[in-house]
Amino acid sequence: GYNNKVAVIANGIEVDDIMIKSTWTKKYKILFLSRVHVKKGIELLIEASARIKEQLKDYQIIIAGEGQEDYVQELRDKTTKMGVNTLFDFCGGVYGEDKWNLYRSADLFVLPTFAENFGLVIAEAMACGTPVLTTKGTPWKELEELKCGWWIDINVESLVLALEHFLQLSESSLKIMGTTGRKLVEEKYASEKMAQRMMDLYKII
Repeated sequence: GYNNKVAVIANGIEVDDIMIKSTWTKKYKILFLSRVHVKKGIELLIEASARIKEQLKDYQIIIAGEGQEDYVQELRDKTTKMGVNTLFDFCGGVYGEDKWNLYRSADLFVLPTFAENFGLVIAEAMACGTPVLTTKGTPWKELEELKCGWWIDINVESLVLALEHFLQLSESSLKIMGTTGRKLVEEKYASEKMAQRMMDLYKII
């Protein structure tokens, strides 16, 4: 008794209210911003960073988000054990304009998640003009297709390769990726687009 009147409509982004970064001059910052939970793959990021810590020695890897205190401590301990504690900054939850400033100040946004049904933070980062690195645990194949980021297998090796690629990019290349990501959000994920798709769905029901 089912019919084909089905549509997949993503979350909308109030993209007009989000200011894109004004410069892609490297700030030597890599950002993770999400809930601090085991499924988000932060441990993969720590392990990958340990493999290329000499290449990352000038960088700060910011872990922004709230999580259970004991798990956050486990992650801190892991960075110490792997010799990368000086690279990582666990800054806790960040909200409001501070959150948007973090997105804009980062050279790269990383979400090495094991599973995500959409990943709103990915769209938010792209709206700010920041290239994104995420996994095939998300539905963001467009990052790879449009060359505005990396969409990788869920393992340390793939993360290392993507980070190494990012480190080789010029500021002009990062700008092209960032502006391409912003354009994608404007054209496909803006809240007005989502509202129109919802109206179109109701018209055929």
